Parts: sequence; C-alpha cells; structure tokens
Amino acid sequence: MKLVAYVVLFAGMSVAGCEPMGSFFRDDKKPPQVEMQVREPSAVTADGITGQNAMERAKALREEMEFDLKPKPQRPEVKP
Repeated sequence: MKLVAYVVLFAGMSVAGCEPMGSFFRDDKKPPQVEMQVREPSAVTADGITGQNAMERAKALREEMEFDLKPKPQRPEVKP
C-alpha cells in the first residue's frame, strides 16, 4: 500500500513540476506596444558628393531635412 502511495505522490509531484503553478491563475495580457525608434539619417557633407552619386546624396539630404522637421516625441517625466 505504501508503494502505491509513493508512486502516486511521485507522479503528482512530477506532473506539478512540468507546468508552472502561476500560469493557471494569471491573465494572459499582451505586453504593451513599444514604438520603434527611427534612426537618424546619416549627415550629408560636401566632401562626400561626386558627379556619380549626386542624385543619391540629394535624396539623402532631403531625407535628413525632413527628419529634422518632424516633431520629436516627448518622453514622459518620471517622478521619483
């Protein structure tokens, strides 16, 4: 009889260890969405402009100017 009790006890303990106990009681809420930070475009300098890449550099300069004109998001202040 003791052998059966130990087998049942061992089986119960091994099954309980396979699944975390808290997973049955917690709410499965999605984590809050995190906004991706937009990378600042690389700076365009006069030294990097040649006849072959003038169109690419003009496009990069336009993207840099548009990035600078966009309003920057304000981070909420954290009070201690």
